[in-house]
Amino acid sequence: MHALLFTLKLAGVTLSALFGVIGTMHEFRDKNAQLTRWGRAAIGGILVAASLAIAAQFIEDRLKDVSAREAAIQTLESTKRLEVIVHQLDRTLQPLDSVSLFLPELEIPMNDPLFARYKARLDVEIADYKNQNDRSRFAQKGISAPLLDRYRGSPIIVSVSSVHQLFPRFSDEAFVRTLLSVPVVELAFYKTLIDPEVFQPLFHGGPQDADLRIGFRIPRLLEIQKDFQSNRYFLAGKLATSDYSSWENITGKIATIPDLAASQLFLAVGPHAATLDLVDGRKDAFLKLRQRFALGRVLIRFGNRDCWIDESAFTRHVNNRGETFWEYRFPTPPL
Repeated sequence: MHALLFTLKLAGVTLSALFGVIGTMHEFRDKNAQLTRWGRAAIGGILVAASLAIAAQFIEDRLKDVSAREAAIQTLESTKRLEVIVHQLDRTLQPLDSVSLFLPELEIPMNDPLFARYKARLDVEIADYKNQNDRSRFAQKGISAPLLDRYRGSPIIVSVSSVHQLFPRFSDEAFVRTLLSVPVVELAFYKTLIDPEVFQPLFHGGPQDADLRIGFRIPRLLEIQKDFQSNRYFLAGKLATSDYSSWENITGKIATIPDLAASQLFLAVGPHAATLDLVDGRKDAFLKLRQRFALGRVLIRFGNRDCWIDESAFTRHVNNRGETFWEYRFPTPPL
C-alpha cells in the first residue's frame, strides 16, 4: 500500500511537470480560440494528474487511519499488560496472612418465652447496676458500662461477661447458656459465586467447598449487652484473630487482599447442627431461636485494613438443617 501511494504521487508530479513543460512549448488554442491537439492532450493529462492526486490523498488518509487504529490497539495492549503487572505487584504487596473479626451487634431475641425467666433476673440486676454510682460500678468485675450518657453520666449500654454471676448459670440455665454461647465463628470465601442453598456451615470437603475457610475459636464467650435506649439485647465480642496455619485454602484463588474483589462471603456463628450436644434433646428449639438472631455490623480486619460491613449488606439464609448463616458479596472495583 505504501509503494502504491509513492507511485501515485510520483506519477502525479511527473505528469504535472510534463504538461507544464508542454504548455510553454505549444499553443493550446488556435486563432479561432479552439483547442488544439496539444490543448486537448493537456486537459486530459491534467485530469489524469488530478485523479492520481485524489487517489494518493485517499490512500494516504486510509493509511493514517490504519496506523492510528494500530497505535490505539498497541496502546491498549500495553495498558493491559501494565495493569496486569500492577495487579500482580499489588497482590504481592498485600498478602492475606492475617484476619481478625469483631462482632459488636449480634442481636438476641430476648423477648422469646424461653428467655423469660433469665431475662427477668438479668433486667433486675442490670437496672440495679445502672443506678449505682461510678465508684461502685467501677469496683465490680465482669460487668461494665462501655457507653455512657455524655451529659448525665449514666450507662446507655451495660455489658455482662461470662465470668459474672449474671451470665446464664450451668445449673438451672444451661439451655439459655448454650443459646448465648458462640464458641466458633466461620468465614467461608468463594471466588466464583455459588447458590447459598448448597452452602453448609462448618462443613468441610465436597464439590462446593469454599476457596478459603477461616475459623475463629472464641477464647472467651461473647458478652451479653443491654442497650437502654433501644431496649434491645446483643452478644458482642472483641477482635479475635485466626491462626494462619488453621486456614483451609483449597484452591489458592483467594490468597491476597485484591483477590477478595467480587467474591462471596458466608459468615456462620456456631455451634451448628452437626456439632450440637444440647441438654434435654432440645436441638430443634435451639435452631429455631438461633434463626431469630440478627447480625448487626461486622468488622473484618484484613492485615491492617479494616472492612466494616453494615447489617443491611448481609443476606440471612437458613439451610435445610435449620442452620442460620449470612451472605455478603464484596464489591467489584471500578474499571
